Amino acid sequence: MDVRSGAGSRFFVQVSGDVRMETHREEGRIVVLIRNARIHLANNRNPLESRFFNTPVVRAYLERRGRNVAFVMDLRADVQPQVEIREAAGDYRFIVASFAAGNFVARPTPAAPANDNADVRLPSNMQELDNERPPSLQGTSR
Repeated sequence: MDVRSGAGSRFFVQVSGDVRMETHREEGRIVVLIRNARIHLANNRNPLESRFFNTPVVRAYLERRGRNVAFVMDLRADVQPQVEIREAAGDYRFIVASFAAGNFVARPTPAAPANDNADVRLPSNMQELDNERPPSLQGTSR
């Protein structure tokens, strides 16, 4: 995942060798099907949780679909990425899904502080505070 201020976001998968891919929509997600591929390491199946970032993708992950691998991006907005294959060093390539910038994360408005402490009496001196300490710490300074 690559999120740049004002420039949108990109999600990518590195592949080795030449690949064929298809992009399609499923219910609430974009799926890039990578033909005749496999997931090299089990750790690569762990999802990328992106729900806290300003991107239309909530989660991205890889899953096996027969002889293919699906690069799945669960969406929070009805958007369409630009998906392309980019060349890299050696025999590697990147499948990159680029999303336009937008406001995808609703920022909660801070609630007004409640006046629940109106009846709380603050100690008038340090002796009262010292009485609140565990017995082993009473009479010691911090």
